[in-house]
Amino acid sequence: MPRMSQFIYLIICLVFVSCAPDPGLDTPLEDKNFNQLTSHESIIEFVQILDRRSNFITVDTLGLSVEGRVIPYMKISSGEFGEDRLEKLMVMLFAQQHGNEPSGKEAVLALARDIAIGKHDELLGHLDILLVPQVNPDGAERHERRNADDVDLNRSHLLLNAPETIALRNLFHRWEPYVTVDIHEYQPWTRSWLEEGYIKLFDEQYGLVTNLNTNETIRLFSEKEFLPYAEREITGAGYTFHNYIVGPPDRIRYSTTSINDGRQGFGILNTFSLILEGKNARTPTGDIQQRTEAQQHALETLLTFCKEKKGDILSIVRSARRDLITTTQAEFVLTMSREKDSSILTIPALEVSPVNDEYETGDTIMVDIENYFPLVVKQEVTTVPDAYLIPGSEYRIIELFEKHNVLMKPLEEGDVQRGEYYIINELTTIELEETEIIFPELRTETAVHMAHEGDVLVPTDQLQRMLIATALEPQSMHGLLQYDEFRHLQQTGRYPIVRVDLPDVATIFDR
Repeated sequence: MPRMSQFIYLIICLVFVSCAPDPGLDTPLEDKNFNQLTSHESIIEFVQILDRRSNFITVDTLGLSVEGRVIPYMKISSGEFGEDRLEKLMVMLFAQQHGNEPSGKEAVLALARDIAIGKHDELLGHLDILLVPQVNPDGAERHERRNADDVDLNRSHLLLNAPETIALRNLFHRWEPYVTVDIHEYQPWTRSWLEEGYIKLFDEQYGLVTNLNTNETIRLFSEKEFLPYAEREITGAGYTFHNYIVGPPDRIRYSTTSINDGRQGFGILNTFSLILEGKNARTPTGDIQQRTEAQQHALETLLTFCKEKKGDILSIVRSARRDLITTTQAEFVLTMSREKDSSILTIPALEVSPVNDEYETGDTIMVDIENYFPLVVKQEVTTVPDAYLIPGSEYRIIELFEKHNVLMKPLEEGDVQRGEYYIINELTTIELEETEIIFPELRTETAVHMAHEGDVLVPTDQLQRMLIATALEPQSMHGLLQYDEFRHLQQTGRYPIVRVDLPDVATIFDR
């Protein structure tokens, strides 16, 4: 080979080597040629490798699962993590709350690897990132949805009845990130869709916060700015995309408004909060390379959006959280309903047909869905008082609020508070979001409360303001009264929680 040709060949090889991923940094899934999901043990080993290889990645422990497995997370920053809150936007991504939805975990590990080898250095000038690859290691090891105590972690964000969820919420309150993404997979092979002869086609679906007690500006920003951006970038890369929809084909809506799940649970704290739903497969490793790559691209899309819209997100979230502390007599929506608008939802779907107790896929078709309920409409409303008084006898509520990092002031024996009591006259049931809820018919009366040992005052001028009201208002469709763990609240007579309006609520903690 001529000397000049050898030189050019050498340059090409050096460029190729410099651009290629470090072969020692294959993810465990890649190392197994996409034939075996990453085990909990392999996650621990791999994130430790990333920690050693990258100056940007620091591994820490979130907590322990029910069965004692360590739950790791990564702090990723080009400087001191969390130090520059004025200029850097903090984002928290967490995956596999459901143990049988593995592609999010694999995508987070691949994303972390790419950060470690320098593929996303431009993001780190603008973002600090928290990555939790696997919230539910016990469920993942069994490939089961729930944790080892049979708790659905994505139905535990109000009740906090699982150590894994408590640990995740503690991580949030340690750093209070402005953006959170809860990474899941949806199951297209559901009976109601199969009976119609087709299944949903979308590789990725981003779901937005819909609870009307979250900040309206954040909700509109998510809908008007992020959703079109995500659709453009994800479909432009060759993946199919939609705003996350749930329900059978004859009644489609956006998913729950309940703050007991991760997206709404962080959204109620006025966070730019999302859920990401990739397409699951009929077997754990079915199409796992495609599933993982689609999830990773969707996450990179979100991070790029956060970089480009950093100033807007910082401003919107800061303002929204400030409003939680400074606004008085804020409206609180007790019940919300789903309603139609004039539109018909037209979506692509994949034809399926039964063959020998299995299903074969056919052509892509367009499906018109007339029973489409995109609107969330407020019904019953009230206002948020300055504070709630919780008697010591309701120690389970007090303990729950302690887990939620809610500020509370113990009252001294004999302290007098004038407040408003609810008197529940009757308990009825109504249906909202295809679920029967208990709805109290009530009246109010003003009375003086003489404090006993253990009573606490809970001010509402704090980040958890709307969470507190959601939990304590008896007519709240997502309140504690709805749960078996607090079944004692489901009775007629005087409701134990007192609404208190204070002359100077800011003084109760000597602020």
